[in-house]
Amino acid sequence: LGMPYTVTPSTISLLKDCPRCFWLHYRKGWKRPEGIYPSLPYGMDKVLKERADYFREKGSLPLELHELPQVKLFDHPLLALWRNGKKGIRWKDEKGNVLWGALDDVLESKNKVIALKYVTRGFPTKKETASYYQDKLNLYTFLLEKNGFAAERYAYLLFYSPKGMSWRGDVWLTKELQKMPVSLKDAEKLFQKAIMMLQGSMPKKSCAFCE
Repeated sequence: LGMPYTVTPSTISLLKDCPRCFWLHYRKGWKRPEGIYPSLPYGMDKVLKERADYFREKGSLPLELHELPQVKLFDHPLLALWRNGKKGIRWKDEKGNVLWGALDDVLESKNKVIALKYVTRGFPTKKETASYYQDKLNLYTFLLEKNGFAAERYAYLLFYSPKGMSWRGDVWLTKELQKMPVSLKDAEKLFQKAIMMLQGSMPKKSCAFCE
């Protein structure tokens, strides 16, 4: 079908997990069943953004970002829109297909922007952990460029995991910052692949969800 589609970094992740589930999600409206999702990650996401905004207003950086040279938190009216889970940052191609996503945060260095993603985990990162977020960082950076902002060809992941708890009940977090190279070419290829998949026939290979 030649109709335009709207995809997000999260639904594109579903494409890589199972193309048939991705196709059914859009073409038939059959979504994967969702289990009970813990609310703690949403709460953490909220307080991390509020904390970043506290430092943004003061023109400084959280301690875990101090190692970054000549970097500041991006301070622009568009940031509130980009972070909005229902609006986000968007781009439409010449055929009307839309890519959009909600950013966690953005850094700025020498008039260039850098995507920053907060990740809360139950355990410290492993060697392969950061690679799970490669496509999303590529796509977020692609969206920044398509919205008229010159972006660095790298992004940052900021991991938070519990380290311990005081007798008062205060939780100490381990903080780990990882720099990731990004590719706009890979982002565009992935977006085009998603649209082509939706315009074609249903993929034959299935998974436990779509069987």
